Formats: sequence, structure tokens, C-alpha cells
Amino acid sequence: MTTPSAAELGRYNVRPLTPGPESALRDAALALGAGPGSLPALASHGRAEAVAVAGLAPDECRVLTRELRRLGGEAITSPEGDRALLLGPLRAFGELPSRLVEWGQRTEVLGAALQAALAGRGSRPSPLPAGRHLLRFDQRTLVMGIVNATPDSFSGDGTGDDPAAAVAR
Repeated sequence: MTTPSAAELGRYNVRPLTPGPESALRDAALALGAGPGSLPALASHGRAEAVAVAGLAPDECRVLTRELRRLGGEAITSPEGDRALLLGPLRAFGELPSRLVEWGQRTEVLGAALQAALAGRGSRPSPLPAGRHLLRFDQRTLVMGIVNATPDSFSGDGTGDDPAAAVAR
């Protein structure tokens, strides 16, 4: 298999949904159009890993669902088979990409997209240059505030030509 391009990987819009609020999983399942009957799968599998996938062809969706179930997970899919919410143990997500690649040309890019999306989960972003500073995401929490010093502020907190008053406020 040749290395897929970023555009090929991006086709699937793979998004890990955990860790995150439980409501995000419920909302993702209902957005698929699968209905409330799909919610018991969240109770069984939603506390482990959850990944949203879009841009699927129906046959890719069937293979993805079959392989994830074999690994102890579950897939909630849209009626069209173009989107899926994947739920299961971390071990299943460790094996799923290689299983999809083994299926051959039709699902190997999907497997690579899942692998790429999950590979970055355990690492922090690289330091980011910001003016004279280097933002390091592994050292401390960074907070930014916006001082609105315009008199016509839509938020009502504008202080005219006195930025010091805006900072103090």
C-alpha cells in the first residue's frame, strides 16, 4: 500500500469523541438518524472509546461494522451508510486499522485514516511560535483575554479611548 495523501485521509473526517462529555456521544448517535433504539449501545460501549467517521461508502461501512463487532465493539450507522459512530474498547481501536488495511484496496485508506487520527491522541501538540514567545502546551495552562476598547462595542463593555480603563474593568 502506498502512503495515502492528506486529502485521501481527510475524506473520512475521523474524529475521536472521547474523552469528552457524555452528551456529545448521545448527540452524535442521534445526529446519524439511527433513533433512540441505538442508545443502548452507548451504555454498553460508550465509556471506552468513541470515534465519529464520515464520508463512507456503504460497503466500507459494512466492513467497518463487521470488523469492529469482531473486536468487541459496536457501530451506530446512518441509514445511508455514509457515517458511523464507532464505540468499543481501546484494544479494538488498536487492531481495527490494520484489519481494514488487510481487507484490501477498498478499505485500506479508511484504515490509514483511523490510524492517523488515533495516533495523535497520546501526544501534545508541538510548541507554537507566537510573536516573541513560544507556546508550550506541556508546561502550563495558557489563558488569553480580549480587551474591547471600542466605544461601539456590541457587548457593551467598550471604554472608548482609554485602554487602561478597559484592562482595569
